Amino acid sequence: MLIKKAHGCHPAGHSCDNKCGAQVTYANLIPNSILNITVQSPDDGDGLGVSAIGHFSIKIDNDDSLELWKEPTWVNGCQCKNCTNIPVQYSFLQPFYMKMPPKGTEFEIWIAIYWSCKLDDSSFKPCHSENVYHRDYVR
Repeated sequence: MLIKKAHGCHPAGHSCDNKCGAQVTYANLIPNSILNITVQSPDDGDGLGVSAIGHFSIKIDNDDSLELWKEPTWVNGCQCKNCTNIPVQYSFLQPFYMKMPPKGTEFEIWIAIYWSCKLDDSSFKPCHSENVYHRDYVR
């Protein structure tokens, strides 16, 4: 997983208004306490898909919970000065530092997905964003 956090430049989420539809398309907890996840943004036709993710938490079986990332982080090759031809999907593996639950255990994810980030000279790059909730079961 390549995560790029650039100091002095951060994605700034703005309401997606009528262009909402970001989602978690796949999630599973795999051995060694790793979350395998794919997120997807709407396609605004600008070549700027999932550019950042953040505010990322997981809760397992209504018991253990963990905030994995608080702040938004650039992904998918997007950076402060370079954010072009970004796919609408982003897949990654994320350690979750809790005991691996057995198959069939329910888990929940909260994640902010950012897309269509506009590059300008400000330190906060305006992006469409949506907070997404996803519930699944360990397979």
